[in-house]
Amino acid sequence: MVYVRCGRGLTAAGLADRGVQDDILAGFRSCTEDRLGEPDPAVVPESCVGTPPGVTADQARTAAPLLAGHGPEVRAATFSRSFGRGLLYSAGLFLVMTVLMASLPRTARPQEPGES
Repeated sequence: MVYVRCGRGLTAAGLADRGVQDDILAGFRSCTEDRLGEPDPAVVPESCVGTPPGVTADQARTAAPLLAGHGPEVRAATFSRSFGRGLLYSAGLFLVMTVLMASLPRTARPQEPGES
């Protein structure tokens, strides 16, 4: 959804060519994914340096402020999606543990001396 809004913003900024928009958004997506996966926030990933293939320097200068404004929105969406997936994973494990606990016998069978 964030990338759709970015595309609309690129159109409003005068970059109406769909091919150029796709190239810019592909570069932005690659850069943000690499940046979010980088453990050191001071390191700039290789995909964030230069212009994406098929995009001129003038087009990149036009798109840069718009895309920079969408950076926090992308980070927020990524965090929210990751948190939701983690929550679903935890709920699934809780459900499996509840079913396993319910399937255990109510009383333990006493063990005879010498039995293993």
